This record gives sequence, structure tokens and C-alpha cells, in this order.
Amino acid sequence: MQEIDFWFIWDIFRKKWKMVLFVAFLLGAAAGVLSKLCITPIYRSSVSLYLGRVQDNNPLSKSQLFANSNMGAAIGSELALGTQLGTDYQQLIKTEVISESVADELAKQGKWPADKKYKVRAKMVKATRIMQIDIDSDNPIFSLEVARIFAREFISKIQQLLGIQNTQIIEEPVAQMKPVFPIIWLNTLGGFFFGFLLMIFFYVLVRVLDRRIRTSEEIEKTLNIPVVGTVHEDKDFVLDHDSPLLFDNKEELEKNRSKLAEDFRVFRVNLINNKPKDKTDGSVIAVTSTGAKDGKTFCTANLGASLAEAGYNVLLIDCDNSGKRGLQSYFGKKEEKGLMNILTEETDFKDAVKHNLNGSNVDVLFGGNQNLNSANLMVSPKFKKLMEDVKKKYDYVFLDVSCHLGTADIVSAGSSADEVLLLVRSGKTDSSEIKQTAETLKRANLDISGVILNGVEEE
Repeated sequence: MQEIDFWFIWDIFRKKWKMVLFVAFLLGAAAGVLSKLCITPIYRSSVSLYLGRVQDNNPLSKSQLFANSNMGAAIGSELALGTQLGTDYQQLIKTEVISESVADELAKQGKWPADKKYKVRAKMVKATRIMQIDIDSDNPIFSLEVARIFAREFISKIQQLLGIQNTQIIEEPVAQMKPVFPIIWLNTLGGFFFGFLLMIFFYVLVRVLDRRIRTSEEIEKTLNIPVVGTVHEDKDFVLDHDSPLLFDNKEELEKNRSKLAEDFRVFRVNLINNKPKDKTDGSVIAVTSTGAKDGKTFCTANLGASLAEAGYNVLLIDCDNSGKRGLQSYFGKKEEKGLMNILTEETDFKDAVKHNLNGSNVDVLFGGNQNLNSANLMVSPKFKKLMEDVKKKYDYVFLDVSCHLGTADIVSAGSSADEVLLLVRSGKTDSSEIKQTAETLKRANLDISGVILNGVEEE
């Protein structure tokens, strides 16, 4: 399972930041608009009261209030009064005694419907005898009127019930035309962060559940086989007759695709270093993949061209007899003779091989007759003899073999190859597919010597 850490999430954001921010801004804007249009605004008026002294003849006497000797010794009686009675004040405000008095006063004014709602909240200012009463409603003027009435009625009731004298309004309520709810900018910011986290969570979930291979580490962990070549994605490059190989001595082309060409130069060094020191003749390397359109022919052709650029004699053999995007479909013609014609003795190697592919120092042998059973012919002694012959003429011979899953060509051609390279398309090839391919080849006594990771996204 994919390890989730900061760098994992950062990699997701780096690749998907446009979509993440688009959705975040979209949800932020939607939250702001909905707050403005769909939520009833709440207005608040506040009044502040200073709570006065207690009468000596009140049932709630000072001696009773300060029964706790520890508290009486710690703070003065005036401050202790406000502290001890704070809870009582807040509960008193919620009683029907005051709410009914407020309702009667509002009814006398005749300005407001009898069923018009409001909410009241009271709080004591810490370490003081000041209490703030907040009145919330959907009309700023109504909130103002209720706050005024509430302050008067509250003062009246605490004088009657608790004997509190000299309670005064120290801050008159005013009409607040700016609503306290919703806070549109805060809702907009909340919508933005919600959208941001939602998209990050979505992409993390997709990546965790995604079984497609993307990195060299994932390949080596899945197959325990080294990655010998990494090729970055180049969406502008298409291998066809009009778009030659990366290595054709054209300065402009090399300048434009220098990074992609450099991938193959690094690949080339890895391949040369992996060749046994005691091997004097050429190497036959079969290149296959798990599916179509993974870039097998593109990588095979340009790997050969990069070796030719370094002075090696290179031969490309088209073993993909399906006629779908093999070397012949890119660089040759359908009726051209090639490997299959040599194996059926219709022609010989000298007449079938094409020299200097697209101006590069690379020879190519096309597949030839597509109507023949290529798997049977490539497992024949003639094919083995041909491989022995070409190894004497070339330093590297690459077999472009049709995709493994669904064909037996790689088993036939691979039996005459010195090594087999498996091409994996980053972000496309499923880990289960490459496991199945490796296991099938192993049962045929063909071990994958290395993996080519193609289509890696730019950093």
C-alpha cells in the first residue's frame, strides 16, 4: 500500500494544483453567493449594564453571599458580588418574567408582529460587575428596540427580586446594520478550504486505490527487477515518417528535444555497463510490453539510435507481425520484405535489410509477410541461426516484439535473445499485468533483465 506522507501529498498537489485550486475557488465562490442569497441575515444589538449594590434588608444578604470564607478573604465584596451572581443573572434573563414583560412592551408599541422572534444572550465581563446583553433577530431595528426594552425590564426585575440597586446602562444599544451572521468572507474562505481539502482527499484516495505503476520504486518493489531506462513524456513527439528519430544529426531537432534525448543517452550508458565484460560478440535484446500503445517501438528505435550515435553498430528487427504500430508501420511499406520472408527463404538478409534508418547509423529489418505464423517461425532453427549471424555483424540487435499479453511472439523470439526488456507505461500499466507478464515469461525460462519506464511525467 502507498505510504501517505507530506511528500506524497505534495506530489499530488504539484501535479494536480490547477484542478485543486479551480474546485477550491469554485466552492469558495459558491459558499459566498449562497451565504448572500440563501441565508437569512442576523443582526445584533448589544447593551451593557453595570450591576449596583445589594440592599442590607434583602434576603440574599452579604453575609450569605460571602459564606465561603476563602473567597471572602481573597477578593473584595463588591467584585465578589458580581462574580457570584453572574450565573443567576444569566438564568434570570431566560425566565418568562422578563420575556413576558418585553412582549407586553412590544405589543404596546404596535410596530412588530406578535410572533416575531429574537434570541437573547447575556455574559459577564470577566473580573467586573459589567454584564452585556445581546439581542439577535432578522431586523436591525427590531433588535435595537428589544435591547432597549430588555435592559429596562432586567434592571427593574433585579431590583425587585434581588434588591440590587444603582444598576445602570453604561452603553446604550445602537442599530447595527451589518449582520453578525452569516459572515460572508468567512464562509467564502471556509468554502475554499473545504474544496481544497476535498480535492486533495479525492486525489489521495484515487492514488491509494490506483494499482497503476508510476515510479521506478514501484516497479522494483513489485517485480524486484531493476529499471534500466526512464523516458519522460513528450506529448509533442510522434514517431512517424515525417518525424524522424531523436538522433539524426539535426541540430534543431536535438535542441528542441534535448531532455528526451538525454533520457536515452542515460539509458544507453546503463545498457552498456550491464553488458558482460567477457562478451565479445553482439547482444540480442528483445523488447516487449504488456499492452498496445505503451511506446515500445518508439523506445526501441531511439535506444538503438542513441547507441548508433555513440559509434555502435545497431540493427533493429521488427518482430511485431501484427502490423499494428511496429517498425514497418512507421518506417516501411506494407509490401516490403523482411524477417518473415527470410525465414521462409523468399529472400536473404542482404536484400531485406535497410541501412541508415532516417539518416541515422541504424539498420532495420522489417517484419515482412504478415500472413505467416510469426511465433512458429521465430522458434525455428532458421531464426536462431539468423540471430547468431547478426551478432557477428552488429554490436546490438534489438527485437521489437509484439505485446506479451495476447501473443506468443515474445516467448518465441525471447528464446533466441540474450536478454529481455519489459516496457512499462507510467500511469497506464497495472501492477497485476506486469506481475502476470513476469510470471508467464519465467515459466517459459525467460527472465526479465530490466524494465523500461516510459511516459514518466515531468517534475
